[in-house]
Amino acid sequence: MGFYFAWLIHYTGQLIPIMVIGAAFGGYMAYNGLSDHPINFVYGLVIMIWVNLFSESWIRTQNKIANEWLVRDFRDVTTECKDFKAEISVDPDTKHKWKVALKNAYER
Repeated sequence: MGFYFAWLIHYTGQLIPIMVIGAAFGGYMAYNGLSDHPINFVYGLVIMIWVNLFSESWIRTQNKIANEWLVRDFRDVTTECKDFKAEISVDPDTKHKWKVALKNAYER
């Protein structure tokens, strides 16, 4: 949960500069009455560069936060534990297989 909110704060902060650039491009095009102009191509290039910079910036920020929160070796919650004991159950209608825990998690 913490990383989601950290990402949201980072993303919102990174949107401010691109919003200013987009408003400038939009204002220029509205002022000159342009709808199809080569400046659209330039704006597209600016967005592509911004996306790459944003992505790399988030990776650096995520690593910094992970170091501060001491969660560098955190395992994904979808990873199955070695001690997990389960049986395979099959839905008779859909033939879908899933694992059912042999021990109730609330009884541990």
